[in-house]
Amino acid sequence: MSYIIYLIQAILAFLFVATAFDKMKNWQNHHFSISQYKLLPKRLIKYFLLIIIGLELMIAFLFYFFSVNIYSIGLITVTLLIYTSAVVINLIRGNTAINCGCGSLLENKELNYGIVVRNFFIILLSFIPFLYQSPITISFFSRLFFSLCAVNILILIAILKEVRVFIVNSKKIFKVVE
Repeated sequence: MSYIIYLIQAILAFLFVATAFDKMKNWQNHHFSISQYKLLPKRLIKYFLLIIIGLELMIAFLFYFFSVNIYSIGLITVTLLIYTSAVVINLIRGNTAINCGCGSLLENKELNYGIVVRNFFIILLSFIPFLYQSPITISFFSRLFFSLCAVNILILIAILKEVRVFIVNSKKIFKVVE
């Protein structure tokens, strides 16, 4: 059971590292995405983005190197609830034609309720290691193996997402040709 728990922790850690690095790499795009939500004054967006990147890196660090505790659960829950609240507010406003600003393989070209469901799923997933009370003691090579498995799972998710986008776009192309 501890292997599955560690795999979940590693998946979440690598997921948050990927989203944080994507936000750093594509700073201007993420800055623009956050401004499109129209929830923060323009002068605060840069600071908010820095805080979000810091939170995501801290979540990744805590989930990868430590047993999940109340602090890491609180951090991931609050962070994802902030994201989810912003998405829901804009869905209610009808402001859906913007990038979600999630970053990496979580990025969506427009807001939808699937983002809300996904965020709650990630929160629930993060509680699994928390509810497993035993400390995780696995060898270095097992950690390495499950870290590579976690990366492979995230790559598979990214590939499936791209395949879905390709199928949707190809259907649009075929409608235009007809």
